[in-house]
Amino acid sequence: MAGQFLTEFQRALLNSKLESETTTSYRQRLQIMLMADAGQSQAAIARSLGCSPQTVRHWTLVAKSGEAHNWKSTPLGRPKVTSDEYLARLAELAGSAPQSLQTADGSGSYYTHRRWTAKLLSEHLKAETGISVSDRHINRLLKKLNLTLNHRRGVSHAANSVVTVMPLPKTGTFS
Repeated sequence: MAGQFLTEFQRALLNSKLESETTTSYRQRLQIMLMADAGQSQAAIARSLGCSPQTVRHWTLVAKSGEAHNWKSTPLGRPKVTSDEYLARLAELAGSAPQSLQTADGSGSYYTHRRWTAKLLSEHLKAETGISVSDRHINRLLKKLNLTLNHRRGVSHAANSVVTVMPLPKTGTFS
């Protein structure tokens, strides 16, 4: 059966990959290209697969440009900013006292803070690695590592707040 823009080879490849692919997002890509090649409208494909019209438009254009065989070359999700080395360094820093380290700005001075905060960790790691992440993301990464910066306030003054690094109980896996 001839389609609109896929070659017989591409159509056979996409159909065979559709049968073996287990990742939902990758299967969706394959289905979009095959359905578009069969002549279905972008709106109908989006409704049928429950995806956005932009996703359908993108993968239809990929198929029309003759690049359907490269369906898996675009990674899923956002690009990863942090590496395993970054996470290891974050865990190492979170388990140490800032006062024992020189500031990463190259001045040779030591931190005066008694405990780490997410913002301080973010700033230190940016100076050390050049990778900039928000303090909120630092907290997410710590959670992924089963660590947390736990803020316990003193009874009389907020100025007595203490930040400690504590392991989180394991409740599930992160993806």
